[in-house]
Amino acid sequence: MRARYLAKKVGWALVTVFFVLCFNFFLFRIMPGDPAGLLARSQRLTETEIAEQRELFGLDEPLVVQFGTYLKQIFSGNLGTSYLTGQPVVETITGRMWPTILLVGVGTTIAIVIGLAMGIKGAWRRGSGF
Repeated sequence: MRARYLAKKVGWALVTVFFVLCFNFFLFRIMPGDPAGLLARSQRLTETEIAEQRELFGLDEPLVVQFGTYLKQIFSGNLGTSYLTGQPVVETITGRMWPTILLVGVGTTIAIVIGLAMGIKGAWRRGSGF
């Protein structure tokens, strides 16, 4: 019974992750303009350079091939290169992970302490306006 319940939960979690991956992929494909064109606008690239950018990022491939490449790169841990810094995205994320964990940890600890204190006071003065 528990194994079946766990399998069901894991299955739905995988379906949710796949849906989010699909949504993220197609969201940027239905927006007006293409990423290479937007990048070209900020860097004033020529038409041949824009074509090179499309080929470099695989935007000249059919949508199904792009989606397959996207899934393969996501599951292999290759999140691409940042347009702003030129560094791999994984390095950017890992460089900011510990400050984020610290902020979330401190915020969660403060929320727990305040919530417990309010809960205890509310239970102690049961029926009051507090």
